[in-house]
Amino acid sequence: MKHHDASIMERFNCNETIKISVNKSSNMANLSVNHDFLHKKPINTEVTQDIKDFIKNNIDLLPREIYAQLVSKGLDLSIRQKQIHF
Repeated sequence: MKHHDASIMERFNCNETIKISVNKSSNMANLSVNHDFLHKKPINTEVTQDIKDFIKNNIDLLPREIYAQLVSKGLDLSIRQKQIHF
């Protein structure tokens, strides 16, 4: 089992239904999704361009070394060390 830094997505009892109707004669499909209420928006995990540029310029280093330098430079760390690998 792989380790992931992301937390498990919270599940809701929202009475979600997905209905797919396929009309073979017209080659058309109709998709209908219904919820009783809206879910919370996911947390933004976008990485800033400064961090992307820093990683790109230091790609020859190990991910842990890149992360340590990001921390020492005080860059906004909205990412985890494991994400640098990707």
